Order: sequence, then structure tokens, then C-alpha cells
Amino acid sequence: MDILRINDSSMKLTLTAEDMIDYSLDIDIMSECREYSVEIIRHILRDAGKKCDFKSDGETFFVKLYISTKGECEIFIKRIENNSSSTIGVTEITEETCFTLPTQSRGIFVYSFSEMIQLMQTCKRLQTAKYFGDSAAYRDDGRRIYYLIIEERSPLPEEHGGKLCTRNTAYYISEHCILICRDAVHSLGDLA
Repeated sequence: MDILRINDSSMKLTLTAEDMIDYSLDIDIMSECREYSVEIIRHILRDAGKKCDFKSDGETFFVKLYISTKGECEIFIKRIENNSSSTIGVTEITEETCFTLPTQSRGIFVYSFSEMIQLMQTCKRLQTAKYFGDSAAYRDDGRRIYYLIIEERSPLPEEHGGKLCTRNTAYYISEHCILICRDAVHSLGDLA
């Protein structure tokens, strides 16, 4: 990975085809699964930040990603000051996105449930508790498991039978599970 630090709040990263393989950077999956996209960019940004003393945890960034015809990838990153946005999304290769990098209580948190009613009750409780972050619900038909992905760690899912999974579970979900709905806390919370 080639790192060009532009200033205290911006840098350009160039990843070779080998780097993209090392980071499991798959553009097709990135365009379909925003949780996967954000987690990969966060990982790359943390590694780059360690090499050039660029603070990233808990910060919000504007990110632009370009894929070259040679199979390389350029990522332009700019820190956004005083922005409370938690918008996360990459639906096209060159789409811009803002995201907040995780701290101990913020990031990507995946909870699994054995029954849909547990998932729905959790969404209802999170909605009542005024949760406003991004959320998504998935189902794994093969294993008969339901997943809830949220941006803030909460004890509420575990109170309803949910089990906190590793962040890597998001990769499994992106490949093997079916999306039930986005904005799950509000969509499923209204149905519970």
C-alpha cells in the first residue's frame, strides 16, 4: 500500500491488486453490502494511520474510492470536522460516503437470534430507547438464525436472547444471508 499524506486531515492510499486481496477488498460485495464496505475501509484506514501517524478512531471521514483498469485501487480520505452524520453507504464504486470509525461503544455490532420474535422485540426496545443509528436485519435459512446489525453496542439485544457475534460475522452475513430489511430497528420495531 502506497500512502500519500496530504495534510493532517487528508490522505491518498493506493492499493495494488495484491493489497486488495490481502484486505478482501471485493468491489462487487462493497456495492451491495454497506456494512462490509465500511468495515473494510476502516481496516485499511487503521493500518495506513499506524504507518503515517494518522488518527482515525472515532473520527468521521469523506471517502472516495476508484478502481483502475490495472486492478489497483485509489482511496481518497478527508477528515470531516464537527460532523455528527452516521451515514454509511457505498452503492457505486465511485460513490462518496461519510462514516464514523468505531470506538469501544460505536462501530458494527452483530447480534444473532434463534427466533424472529426475539429480533422484533429487540428492535422494539431499541426504538423505545431512541436508537437512531443505522441498522439491518438478515436471516440465514440454512442455520435458522436471524441477525441484527447496529452501530452502537447495547445490552438490549442480549436481554431478548441475542448473542453478540464477532465483527467478522458481517462477512459471513454478506455472503450467506438474506436481507430482511434496512432500518430494522424502526421497521421491525413498529411490527412487534
